[in-house]
Amino acid sequence: MSETYVERTCTRLSSGADEGITPAATYPLRDFRGERAYVLLGDAGSGKSTEFLNECADLSDEAVYRTARDLVTLEIRPEWSDKTVFIDGLDEIRAGSPDGRTAMDQIRNRLDQLGWPNYRISCREADWFGSNDRHSLESATPGETVAVLRLDPLGHEAKQTLLAEHLGGGAISDFLAGADQHRLSGMLDNPLTLEMLAGAVAQGGGSWPESRRETFELACRRMSQEHNEEHIAAAELLPPAEAVLTAAGELCAIQLFAGIEGFSLGPTGDSSPYVWRLDSLQPPDIEASKGESGLRRHALGTNLFWATHASGALADWPRLAPLHRHIAEFLGGRYLARLVGNGLPARRVVALMVSPTDGRVVTSLRGLSAWFAAHSEEALDRLIDADPVGIGLYGDIGWLNGEQKRRLLQALTACAAEGPLLRNEWRDERSTGYRDTTAWAFRSIIDAETIETVGDLLSEGTDVQEHERVAEFLLEVLATADEDQLSVLRELTPQVATFVRDNRWSRHVRLAALDAQRRLVPEGVESQRDRRGLFDDIFAGRISDPDRQLAGTLLGELYPDTIRPAEVWEYVEHPKRTRIFGLFEGFWHRELSEHSSGVQAGELLDSLHNDAVRLVPALRARHFDSVPVDLLAKALIGLGDKVDTERLFSWLSVAGASEP
Repeated sequence: MSETYVERTCTRLSSGADEGITPAATYPLRDFRGERAYVLLGDAGSGKSTEFLNECADLSDEAVYRTARDLVTLEIRPEWSDKTVFIDGLDEIRAGSPDGRTAMDQIRNRLDQLGWPNYRISCREADWFGSNDRHSLESATPGETVAVLRLDPLGHEAKQTLLAEHLGGGAISDFLAGADQHRLSGMLDNPLTLEMLAGAVAQGGGSWPESRRETFELACRRMSQEHNEEHIAAAELLPPAEAVLTAAGELCAIQLFAGIEGFSLGPTGDSSPYVWRLDSLQPPDIEASKGESGLRRHALGTNLFWATHASGALADWPRLAPLHRHIAEFLGGRYLARLVGNGLPARRVVALMVSPTDGRVVTSLRGLSAWFAAHSEEALDRLIDADPVGIGLYGDIGWLNGEQKRRLLQALTACAAEGPLLRNEWRDERSTGYRDTTAWAFRSIIDAETIETVGDLLSEGTDVQEHERVAEFLLEVLATADEDQLSVLRELTPQVATFVRDNRWSRHVRLAALDAQRRLVPEGVESQRDRRGLFDDIFAGRISDPDRQLAGTLLGELYPDTIRPAEVWEYVEHPKRTRIFGLFEGFWHRELSEHSSGVQAGELLDSLHNDAVRLVPALRARHFDSVPVDLLAKALIGLGDKVDTERLFSWLSVAGASEP
C-alpha cells in the first residue's frame, strides 16, 4: 500500500427515524472527534485502517488502536478507560452466525469492562448488520447514539496524488481515460485497487488488464518479484514467480482459515496465539528441494507481505502478514483452486467455508470463497448458492458463461426471498437501496445470454417486498451496463419505463428505474422528448413523486437544452414536505448555476426580477435563498462590463431581496 496519506471524507448515514431529513453531507473523519462513538464502514481496501491509524497518531496519548481480534483475545489495560479506543476490523472476527451476535457481544463485553469509553469501530460495509448492530451498541448506553459513517470513494485530487507515485504527471490523464475506456473506472474509487491497477499498467508498459482477476494477477506477480538489485545479485537462483505465488497463496489460505494475524520466523510467545511460527507448518509440497520452508520464507520476504514487530523479548522477530486482506483472499482462493485442479475435491474445501446451520459462507471467509469461485468452476458450482452476492462483490464474475450467469441470477432471487441480499441492502441507514459498487461489480451479469431471464425476473412476482429487492438490484445493474451491451439491452426499455411511472413501487425502485432508462435510451431528440413528457406528467400530478426525487433527476438532465431558462422558474414551487435536502433541492442549490452559462444566468435573473413578487417569497419558503446570489456571480463572471447599469441594479435587487 502507498505510504502517501491523502485526507479522506466520510458521509454520516442517517438513521431510519431521520431518513429524508438529514442532509447527506461529507466531512473529514477528524470532524467527528466530538462524537461519543461511531462506526466507520467501507469496502475492503478502502482505507479504514489507514484512517484509524492517522486519527490515533493525531490524538497521540489520548487514543489507543487495537484490532478487533486483539481487543477480544488479549488483555486490556485499565488506563484505556480514559482514552478513545479505535477498534479496527469487526468484520474480520465475525463468525458464521446469521445475526453476528458473537463478535459484537465480545466487543461489547470488552467495552463494558473499560466502562464504555469513547470508541470507534471499523467494519466492511457488506458485513455491517445495519440497525441490529447499531441498536446492540446503543442499548448498552441508554440515551446515547452511535453515529454510522461511510468512507467516501477517493476524490479526484486524492486519485491524482496516489497515481503520481506510479505514473508521470503527463500520464495520469491518459491513465484515467484508459480506465474509463476499459470499464475499470470503478476500481479507482478504492486506494488498494487503484494502486494495484496503476502498478499493473505501469509495469505492462501501458497495456491494460481486462478484468479484476487479471488486475490482481498482474499486481501480485509484480509484488512477488525481487526489485532490489543487490538482493538479485546475491541470490543464487530466484524461484519462479508461479512458485512464489503458490507458496504465498498457501500461507494466505492458512491464515484466513485459521483466523490468525500472520507468521513469525522465530518464537511467538504465549501472548500471541494468533501468530504462528513458520517452522511449525508441515513441509510444503512444492519445490521441497529448497528446504523445509525455503519457498515460504522467500514468499514472506516479498512485497506481498509486510512486517510488524512485537514488544519486549520478542522484538527481534518480525510478524509477517499479507499486505492486505483483499490480496490474501485473492492468493488464497487462487491456491485452493490449484489444489482442486490437482485432484482435491472442491466439496471438502467448501465444507470448511459454510456454516452448517444455514449453508451460507461464513462472514470471515466471503472474500476467500469469492476468489476461490473465480478461479475454479467446480468451486463456483458449489458456492453460487451459498453466497451469490459475495461472489460478485469480492471476486470476479466477468468470465462466467451464460448458464452460470443465469444460475447466479436465480441464486440472487432465492437469496432475496429470505431477506435483504445478505445484508447488502440499506433501508435503515441510507436513502438508496444498494451501495454504488454493488451494481458495478455485477454489471457483466446482464447481457444477450441473460436478457430473457432478467426480463422474467423484472416481471411482478407474488411477494411485493421480495420483488422490490430483486427489481431494484437488477435496475441498478442495468444503469451500469457496459457500452457494448446497450444495443442488446435496449429491448428492456419499455419494461423498465413501467417501473418509473408505476406509483405502487417505492421511490428506491423508481429512481433506479429512471437511472436504468437514462442508460438504455440513447441521447437524442427522442429521449429528451420522452423525459420531458415524464417530467410534465409528474408536475401535472399524473405520476406520484411526493418528494420530487424523480423531478430533481429530470431537471438536472433537461435543463438548459429542453427546459429553457425562461421557463425553469415555473417549477420552483412544489408541495411542502419533510425533506429539506434531496435531488430536487440539489438542482436548485448547485446544478442550476453550474449548468448555466453567463448569458443564461442573466436570463434567469431577468425572469426572476420580472416576477419577483411571486418568486422571491417562493425561494425563501423553499430555503433556496442563495440561488439568486449564485446566479449573480455566474452572470457577472460571464458578462462582466457588458451588463448595463439598469439591468445590473435589477439583478442586485432580487439577489438582495432573497436573502433572509
